[in-house]
Amino acid sequence: MKKRTIVTTACLALLLSSTWIPRFAAGASRTQPYEHAEKWEWNLPIRDYGWCGPTALYHVINYFGDYGEYHYRAKSLFRTYWGSGTIELPRITTGNLKLISETAFGLFIQPSQRGAGWSLLDNVGDLYYTKNLNDRLYSVYVCSRSSKTEQVDIRRKRLDYILENVLENDTPVIIHLNSGIYGFGHYITLIGYDRDAGEVYYVDSLQGEEGVLTVSVEDFLGTRFYQRGLLYSARWDGTWMAFWHKEEGILCNTCGE
Repeated sequence: MKKRTIVTTACLALLLSSTWIPRFAAGASRTQPYEHAEKWEWNLPIRDYGWCGPTALYHVINYFGDYGEYHYRAKSLFRTYWGSGTIELPRITTGNLKLISETAFGLFIQPSQRGAGWSLLDNVGDLYYTKNLNDRLYSVYVCSRSSKTEQVDIRRKRLDYILENVLENDTPVIIHLNSGIYGFGHYITLIGYDRDAGEVYYVDSLQGEEGVLTVSVEDFLGTRFYQRGLLYSARWDGTWMAFWHKEEGILCNTCGE
């Protein structure tokens, strides 16, 4: 097993100051999340520093509709054990608005405001329907191996893999953006890729009311396409994460190149 590189991302809000039913079955049309545009008209925003990671996770959970109370596995330095009580995955709407930092789920994923690396976002895989290790809510795969700026071909292969193995199974993906400024990366939620149109679709916790955003695939792969204000720009560094119900039959075990 390869050791994961732990990179903490604090997001850029402070810098800018401004009963479950499977969604995909064998033989069904291979739809992508962006094709359900009505589900992405409003996306939970962040208002405080460092919470883009857990918020991006919530975008996926909200898309799945997995609201409710779940058991969880807690971690200490020397052991993993069943936590006391349950953790709620709340239904957050414009009429019932709360920030992810105000929820037990957000604090379970990320205990402090300092941001989250992939090792913390991976905690979403420690939620369970019951106190049975075989009753996990999600299967999780994390690709934490970043690519260099010039390695466009690697990112292209990874995007193709993500499309064919995750997005076309109607499952969103979390990706990391690298600004080049330590501690000021950002997470966004990838919800589609149209090869024919050459467009990539995503939603962003810093633009929650904007709904679905698009970028050309060439800009997505080869440039610092993500820009906020006059000072901040970032590129996809090739890292990504997906989680899904095991009943979906998704198989992810490689970064994709």
